[in-house]
Amino acid sequence: MSLTMCESPLIFTDSPEKRCGGIVVAGLNWGVACDQPEDLREVCTARWTPSAFFDIHDRFRCDMTRRFAAWGHDPRLDKEFDSALVATNLFYNTTHGSGGLGADAGDWDKAIRRLFTGAASIDASAVIISTRLAFAPLNRFLRGEGPAPRWSDVGGNWQTCKSGTLEIAVGPHHTCRKRLGFSRSQIRAGLSVDTATRAAAPAMKALLDRAMVRFRKMRG
Repeated sequence: MSLTMCESPLIFTDSPEKRCGGIVVAGLNWGVACDQPEDLREVCTARWTPSAFFDIHDRFRCDMTRRFAAWGHDPRLDKEFDSALVATNLFYNTTHGSGGLGADAGDWDKAIRRLFTGAASIDASAVIISTRLAFAPLNRFLRGEGPAPRWSDVGGNWQTCKSGTLEIAVGPHHTCRKRLGFSRSQIRAGLSVDTATRAAAPAMKALLDRAMVRFRKMRG
């Protein structure tokens, strides 16, 4: 089995059991140089486990920190919100910025199933996915799990739905490449990561508010 499609979900955060009810934040891939699952665990554990989400200044975390701040929950200022965040990725390969572009539908389905297995292991309150490429396989997965999801377009190419108690959001990748987030016409019209983030702010703030209410309840 390829490294990209190993079966076990990899969630790199300090004491994930203490983040039950938290918010899973999924990027596209790891972007690190390693060839074996053991190497990946060693490299990524060192890189992704600090307790503060924003402590590691890679492009993905810096961008997501800015997005969360625009949505009224800045992990740099709100320790409780920071303690709810759990970082992972859809693919575990090592290309930069475009992991998953060459994956077939079966690999995407496995990646989504693996992501939600990890989310279920901490009884997550929300899953936020930062790539529009995930929408079709995510929709297939949710249809297979229960009633057809009722998606809401909340602005900026972000869409949200709810599955049981789980809040779900999928939106543009932080690199803003055409295939990863926006169409040519949207880019020509001036849509960017920043404008998309602002457009989605009211709905995403409300989603995060609801997730944090459940997170607090689960922590007692």
